[in-house]
Formats: sequence, structure tokens, C-alpha cells
Amino acid sequence: MRGQRILILRLSAVGDVIRTLPAVKALKEHYPSSSITWIVEEPSRALLESQPEIDEVILFPRRRWAGEIRSARRIWGAIGEMVGFIKGLRRRRFDMVLDFHGILKSGLLSVLSGSPRRIGFDRRSSKEGNFFFSNIKVTLPDLHISRFQKNFELLRGVGLEVKDFKSGFCIPVKDREYINQFFNSAIPPLRRPIISIHPGTSPKTCFKRWMPDQYSQLADRLVRQLKATVIFTWGPGELDLVEGIQRGMKEPSLLGPPTESLTQLAEIFRRSHLFIGGDTGPMYIASLLGTPIVVIYGPTDPVLYEPLGLHKKVRKEVGCNPCRNRSCRELTCLKMITVDDVFRAAEEILCVNPQPIPGLRQGRRARVEVQRRRTLKPIPNSAIASPRRILVRGVNWVGDTILTYPTIQGLKAIFPDCHLTILAPSHLAELWRTFPYVDEVIHFQKRKGIGFLWEDLRLASSLREKRFDLAVILPRSFHSAFQVYLARIPIRIGYQNRGRSFLITHGISRTEEVLRIHRVLYYRRLIDPLGRMDGFPPPRIFLRDEDRRWAEERLKEMRLLDGRVLVGMNPGAAYGSAKCWDPDRFGELGRRVSSKWKATVLLFGRDEERPMARAILQHLKEGGTDLTGRTGLLQLAALLERCHLLVTNDTGTMHVAAAVGTPVVAIFGSTDPLTTGPWGEGNIVVKKDVSCSPCSKRICPTDHRCMKLITVDEVEEAVGRKLRELDGRPGTMNDERGTMNDG
Repeated sequence: MRGQRILILRLSAVGDVIRTLPAVKALKEHYPSSSITWIVEEPSRALLESQPEIDEVILFPRRRWAGEIRSARRIWGAIGEMVGFIKGLRRRRFDMVLDFHGILKSGLLSVLSGSPRRIGFDRRSSKEGNFFFSNIKVTLPDLHISRFQKNFELLRGVGLEVKDFKSGFCIPVKDREYINQFFNSAIPPLRRPIISIHPGTSPKTCFKRWMPDQYSQLADRLVRQLKATVIFTWGPGELDLVEGIQRGMKEPSLLGPPTESLTQLAEIFRRSHLFIGGDTGPMYIASLLGTPIVVIYGPTDPVLYEPLGLHKKVRKEVGCNPCRNRSCRELTCLKMITVDDVFRAAEEILCVNPQPIPGLRQGRRARVEVQRRRTLKPIPNSAIASPRRILVRGVNWVGDTILTYPTIQGLKAIFPDCHLTILAPSHLAELWRTFPYVDEVIHFQKRKGIGFLWEDLRLASSLREKRFDLAVILPRSFHSAFQVYLARIPIRIGYQNRGRSFLITHGISRTEEVLRIHRVLYYRRLIDPLGRMDGFPPPRIFLRDEDRRWAEERLKEMRLLDGRVLVGMNPGAAYGSAKCWDPDRFGELGRRVSSKWKATVLLFGRDEERPMARAILQHLKEGGTDLTGRTGLLQLAALLERCHLLVTNDTGTMHVAAAVGTPVVAIFGSTDPLTTGPWGEGNIVVKKDVSCSPCSKRICPTDHRCMKLITVDEVEEAVGRKLRELDGRPGTMNDERGTMNDG
């Protein structure tokens, strides 16, 4: 590829051009001596001209030519220009063409360029017969992948496989200086995050816009609760929209300056700590700049149009989305998205954003925010600079243990040379022993009566001998703090709770804001004062080969290795009956799934839940297998990894399935899925909004309406939707690198 001339075809729209840019940058990075020419329409020309990897940008004036031909005034002049345009392409003698656009007009340009190598997508991945014009056709491994990944896949046509790419976007100096003047005049030095909100879209895609009054309320909350500086950015024809949003606000906000190009808009996003907006071109620019994003999806597909980098997707599942109905008047998919949904996503992003934000509790020198009767001394810098031995008191439940995995991984990332020890109940020890970020596991028996005191004294003596420098207490119970207190560890970090403040040296307040976030983020906040980690890993269980072999042999014994659909069910809940859906409804659901999908239902649970399993099996007859009480935790995880889907109440098994990559349909009643729901994309929560939920009670004191209102039809519809997506493929599994992939 040395010295070759390459033509890139991605004519429009702005968002699609931006999504193609990383692939072109990767091409130039691997073949730096090649000359790259890009044909594009007017809205994206200035954007591409500022990118150093692109040697030439050719304007394709399609709209002007089309107007002239329709008006019949300059039809011959337009035709003459087209002929001259084609001749100009052929004179450049391109060695190859990469057709990222994949439609008729780009296919015609590919052929007319005269290039001997025309690389494009195959019949399934292109439109309007485009594949006829390519002589090197690339087949996508999966049609339902992000547009960024699709563009990277086309590079396989030149023998290039992109596995790791660092995004970037070049902004001209003059545009940086222009925006710098705005920041200097409008934004004084503040210890607060800067949030850019871009509520507009192009006129043709107004159906993707969230409601203006919702943006007003959201901005008010961002200013009031996060002490943020909110900047509203806008493009051509969007000024009235933005000014209307500002008029609906009660708190102050800033109107972004008028911008002559997308690169000026990009500089605002680059200097922001967070971008909030819809599925638009500016959102993808922020993505390439590495700015964290909260993207609001309505009718479009969040998989196909996923941004790069740190982001949160806010979307509501309705029966008709995704779609491309530009004339939709209902916009139910957008109206169902609440201000609270978007605010929580923004709050979570700011909690895990690796970019330091002044005024938020981040960075190695940050101090723990406390609200106590007496003033606590800050954590000494010497103590957090290089602690040699760290103790983490683990939580007491299976599900919560899995949700703390990212916190432990983050702690090890902040202090990679420390010896990290987990103190956990004995029944959870096996979950920790396979977790590679833990150096040592100390377990204890949970005892009742006076026996627990003798156990704690024995344990404290053992812990004191290990001379820990620092302890993080994940549970909020008095007993967990008491255990660590007895060990005389000099720095003890944990959440404040009534009655245990004297047991910890550095307490973090459990404010309303903290109590509303997901438990993964709730636990993660405990290590914020100690430093930060790059990225935010999902909870993941690391299975041993012996556990996978056990699952293989067990399925072989049950004659379930013939490729049939395996659906797991967990009808119980250790916490209490308030979390449980009716076993008869589980049974009817299993009968329908078994009949319609030719599936085998595997029943999971504890020993004491076997009567419940037997009642369900009466509905299933030959279509079910009872595994309740017959697996250890890692064996359970290995079997769930082989399932296509798990249907469950809010249980630890739910989090086990999510942590091995198996999709979950979770039935929620008395608890809140926003705080304890399955973590990650691709899971479905079925819940009814009733006045008394969430109550978090173990046993319902009234009529259990939160669960009784959920019908078999509703859960069956969710199961069917998920199985149709999987299309009979085996469950998703973790590979040795820790990434999720379809098995």
C-alpha cells in the first residue's frame, strides 16, 4: 500500500461521516505514505478539511445539481459539471476505492472513478444494488453491530484488522481561539463541571428530539443539584428551540456562541465534562473527542448508533421502536423518558468519569465528604500514596458481592502493588477466590448469640497480626464496622450509618443522591477519595476450567448438548417472599416457552425452594429439569453461562447470570431496578408501577399487588423478544480477555 492513492466514499450525513472518520484515521495510521481523498457533500466538508489524515476533500454538490436539473434552467450546465467531475476523478488515477456509503450513487461513483480495486459491502450489508459495483466484497460477521464497527470491518478488504484504536478529532487553532474567547468572557473560573446540552437535530430528523420542557427541567436539576455550568449549544435553525428551553428554566444557564462550523462546536464539547443530547452528528463529535456522553435514544437503534468511549444510553422500550418513521406524531418512545432517567445517567457518568472535574470528589488528593457531629481528620497523603496492605470487608449477599467486583478491580488499579485481602462470610469465599484482583481471602462463620463475639475476637487477633494500613468497609451494618474496628486498622473508610460513626475514621454520607444510584456505583463511591481508575469494568465472574467441565458433563448427563434452547428460571428469593412471582405463573410461562421455542427449562434455587420447583415441574412435564440445591455458586455460574436466557426474580442468581454474559428477564416488585437491577445492556426488567413500590419489605403486609399485576403474557412477550434477538444462539460468554462475546 506504499504511496497508493485511495478514494473514500461516504457522502453524507454528518453523523455518518463522523462515524467513518475513525476507520479512515486507522487506515492512514497503518499506511502513512498513502494519499487519501474523500468525496463528501457540503455540510461535512469543513469538518474533513481540518483532519490532517485526509490529503484532499472533493465537494460533491449533489443538491445543487439536482435543483438545477429539476428547474430545467441550467440542466445542460449541470450535466457538463458532472462530466467534468467524473473526468477529474479519473485523472487522479486512484489505486482503490473504499465505499463506506453502500448505496447506488456511491456505487456509481466507485465505478466511474476508474479505480481497479473497488471495495464495498456484500449484498446483505449494502443497499440499492450497491454490491454490483464492488469487485472486493466484505461480509459482516453480524448485521446488528455499531456503525463504527461496521466501518472498521470494511478495512478487512485491504487486509487490515483494527483491534485497538484511539479516537481523535483535530480542531483548527482559529476555532479554538474563537471558543476560548467565549469561555473567558462567559465562564469565570469555577469549581464545577461544565455540561454541554445539544437539544437540536437536523430538520429532517426532528422525530429524534426529546421534549423541550424536559430539557428545561433537566438543566435546572443539573445546576441545582450538581452545581454544574450548563451550556446550550445549537446549529442552524435551532436558536429559537434553545432560547425557548432557557425561558422555561428557573436556574441560570449559558447560550453557546454562534458557530460557523462543526469544528467550533467541537471545541465547546472538548472543554466540557459531559455532553447530553440525542442521536445526532454533534453527539458523535463529542464521542471522538473523548467527552463522556449521555445520549437520549427514541426511535433509533442504540446498538447501530452507539457512540465510542464513556457513555450512558437512555432509552425506553416500546412496541414500535426502533423505527424510522419520520412522520410519527405520538413519539411515545421519547415522551416516556423522564427527567429523572437522564439526570441519573448524567450523575453516574460524573461519578465514574476518569477526567478530573474540579469540585467533585475525585483524584488521589481528594478528601472524603462527611457529615458528622465531630470533624474527622482528612486521609493522610502518606497513607494513600502507597498502602502496602489493604483489607476490604466484603458484603454478605451473593448478588451484592458481584456488584462490588468493579470496586475491588478499581482499588487494585489505583494501588497495583498493594496486597489486597477480602474479609467475607464463608459461603461467599469461592466467589472471591477466583477473582484475580484479590491476593488473599479470609472468611468467617456467621454465628448467632454470644458466639459471634468470640468469633469476632478470634478474627480480630488474626487481622491485627497482618498489620493492614487501610480498610474499606462495603456493608453499612454495625457488625461489619465492629469487626474492622477490633483489628485496629488506622484508616477505616465506610458509609456513615446511625450508631457506627465512632467505629470508622473516615465516613461518607449516605445522602438521598447516593441512595438513588445503582449499587455498582454506590459501592464504587467508597473508593473515590483514594484515586481513580481508567474506564469502568462491568461485574464479571471468572470461571475455572473445572467448573465449565462440570457444567459440560452435567448437561451431557441430562442429554442437553444437542443445541436446544436452554432457559434458566429462578423462582425463589433468599431475601423474602415479597420478591417472588407466583410459582404457578412461572410454571405456565415455562410450559409456553418449552412448547413454542422447543426449549428446556432449568430450575435453579436453594434447597428450601425445592417444593416451589416441584410445583413448577407439574406444568412443564418433560420440558423441565430441577437443579435447585444441586450446584455450588461457581457451578451455578457455569450452567448459567450455557443458558440462552434466565427468567428470575430480583435475586443473586440474576446478578450471577449478568456477570457471565447471559441475558436476563427480571421480574421486579418490592425492590427498585434502578438500584438493584441487572447491570449491563441487553437485559429486560418487567415491573408494574404501584403506589407502595418499592418498599423493600421481606414479606408483603398487604395484597402483593406489585407482583400479582404482572401477567404471564407480559413476561412471555419479554422472553420471546429476547430469544428472537438471540435467534437460537448459545448464551454469551466471557473470553479469556474479559470481553463479552457471543458463543
